[in-house]
Amino acid sequence: MKPQSRIVKFETLVAVVTWFVISGTMISQILSSPTRYAGLLEIAAALSLGYFIAMMMASSPKRTLNQRRVASLVQLGFAGSMAWFIPIDYLQILTIIWIAMAVSLFGLRVAVVSLVLIGCGWFLLWEYHWFWDNAGFSVALYLTFHVFALMSSLAAVRAEEARDETQALYRELVATQHLLSEASRQ
Repeated sequence: MKPQSRIVKFETLVAVVTWFVISGTMISQILSSPTRYAGLLEIAAALSLGYFIAMMMASSPKRTLNQRRVASLVQLGFAGSMAWFIPIDYLQILTIIWIAMAVSLFGLRVAVVSLVLIGCGWFLLWEYHWFWDNAGFSVALYLTFHVFALMSSLAAVRAEEARDETQALYRELVATQHLLSEASRQ
């Protein structure tokens, strides 16, 4: 893969905006809830900030692949921790962001296995920790978005690989043309 000429990739910018909307809405809901327990706002803010930092580290081209993988797993942990403390079903969007990143970081197989595990985790959390009646429906709905994000990311990764392969073939062709022109001059 070639180095990115942009300071921030468009995909990262969209992820940041999505995180900002999710976090802002979550904090707004916590502030307006008459039954919130002491410290919940601070917990939510800290976990949300941790998610953001891990997401930025996981998407940084300046980090090694292993560093980015570890940061993305930390990012996933922050998403699960938020859902453990805060019963808001749209927090599943944070794992949609993660699964979109997982394809390029871990490959398709790991991303698909992660998708299944994430779905099971969300179901268990909503059904047995928060005792939601509609846990299955909520998880099924958000899993369709997870699958869409995974497939979109896969298409983007394959397109980038094809572009890189085409550029390499073009460089070989130019080098061959150069050698042929040198040979014909002699």
